[in-house]
Amino acid sequence: MTSSRVSTSLRLDALYTDEAVKVIDKGAADDAPFFLYLAHHYPHEPLTTSEDNLGRSDAGLYGDVVEGLDDGIGRLVETLQETGELDNTLLIVTSDNGPWYQGSAGDHRGRKGSVYEGGFLVPFLAHWPAGLDGGRTIDAMTMGTDVFPTVLEWLGIAAPTDRKLDGSSMAGLIDGTSDAASEFYYFYSGLDLLAVSDGRFKYHAVTDYVDAPSGNADGLSVTAQGPWLFDLDADPGENYDVSARYPDVAAALKAEFERRTAEMDVNPRGWN
Repeated sequence: MTSSRVSTSLRLDALYTDEAVKVIDKGAADDAPFFLYLAHHYPHEPLTTSEDNLGRSDAGLYGDVVEGLDDGIGRLVETLQETGELDNTLLIVTSDNGPWYQGSAGDHRGRKGSVYEGGFLVPFLAHWPAGLDGGRTIDAMTMGTDVFPTVLEWLGIAAPTDRKLDGSSMAGLIDGTSDAASEFYYFYSGLDLLAVSDGRFKYHAVTDYVDAPSGNADGLSVTAQGPWLFDLDADPGENYDVSARYPDVAAALKAEFERRTAEMDVNPRGWN
C-alpha cells in the first residue's frame, strides 16, 4: 500500500463524518425530513489510524480504529443536539456482519463469511426519544432486512406492492405488542440457503466443513457435516446438535428450509 493511499485511508472516517454533519445541518436549516445512510470503510483491512489514536485502546490497532468510529458517531449525536434534531431523529447504529480475522464474536461460533451466530450476530442500537421508550434491551432474533419495513411502518408509508420484501417489521416487537418480528429467519451464503431459524432453534443443512490445521496448507480436508439442530437459548455457541432430542422441531425447520429453497428457485429476488 503506497503512502498516499495510507494518508487517504487515515482521513476517510473524518471525511465521511464531515459529510454526514453537512447533511444534518442542511436538513435542520431546511426544516425538512432528511435521511442519512453512513457506512464506514473501517474496520476493514488494512487497518490504519491517526497518531492521536494509536495506543488508545487495549485491543490494539483494531481497537484504536473502533475508537475512531465511536468518535464519529459522537460528532453526529452532538450535531443533532446542537440543531435541535436529536429527539425526533431515529438513530440506528448496527453492523453488516460479525468480525473477520480480528475482533471478537464472544462465545459465539463462526466469523464473517459463516452462517453461525458469530458471523451474523451484531449490535443493534435504536435511539428515538420522540418515538421509542428508551433504556430497554430486547432479546429476540431480527435481521438487517427488517429495518426497511420497520421504518416504513413507523413513518406510516405503505410498503411497495410490486416486490416481495425479505424483512418483517420490528414495530410490534419493539413496542411490546409482539414477541417476534418474523416466524423464520434465513441464513444464506450467496445464492445458497444454509440454515433457517425460528428464533430459538436453528437448523443447519448438510454443509462442507473445512479442516485447516494451523500452518499446514497442504493438510486441508473437506468433509460433509450435518444436518444439525442447535438450541440457541441453551447453546448460543452452536456447539451441540439436539435434533435427536427435538425431532419434531428438526423436521419442521427442515420442511421450512426446503420450502424456502424451492421458493427461491422460482423467484431469486434479483440474486441471479
